[in-house]
Amino acid sequence: MPTLHSIKQGECLSSIAHLYGFDDWKIIYDDPANAEFKQKHPNPNVIFTGEQLTIPDLVPGGKKGATGKKHSFELKTDQTLFRVIVQDINDEAFKAKSYKITIGALPPLTGKTDGNGKIEVEIDPAVENARLEVFIHGDNDPPVIWDLLLGHLDPVTKTSGQQARLNNLAFESGPVDNIHGPITDGAIRRFQKKFGLQVDGIAGSKTRPKLEEVYGV
Repeated sequence: MPTLHSIKQGECLSSIAHLYGFDDWKIIYDDPANAEFKQKHPNPNVIFTGEQLTIPDLVPGGKKGATGKKHSFELKTDQTLFRVIVQDINDEAFKAKSYKITIGALPPLTGKTDGNGKIEVEIDPAVENARLEVFIHGDNDPPVIWDLLLGHLDPVTKTSGQQARLNNLAFESGPVDNIHGPITDGAIRRFQKKFGLQVDGIAGSKTRPKLEEVYGV
């Protein structure tokens, strides 16, 4: 029997699918019972806390194989990716820089940023916290460190969603508290000035899409 799930802070479709035993979040997203939700969220990466999803019944898959013989089966699951681009304040990419991602007590994930400063690694969909260290000054120098909340990005229509994006783009907007105070107002003005928008401190119909475009989501 289908279940009604209320979305909590820090959840994403991948983590919700994992919670209910699905190996692909699109099974939930594409379910006819969630047609209105899907229409409201053409970008499935940004969802609202408190919204409800219908979780369909989990139908076990299966492959047949004759008894008395050995069989090999391949289990295909949908990837959950951690993806970030590391740039300086002038939008210049930190290319070929060593990085380390620490998630709980697991062995760190390491590698180098690509030519665009991008880091992309597969993670457990249930992960909510990670520490990213990037050695932008060289492997023997102290890294720049970010403590990250995964799955906590609110939609750009909410002040908290604007604050989080601005902070991550180095337009310091203060705590992500959903309060449009003077620090957030100043951050929006600096963002608007940089991208040739009307400088009024209001995340309106032109500023919000630009913020989504620059941030990538």
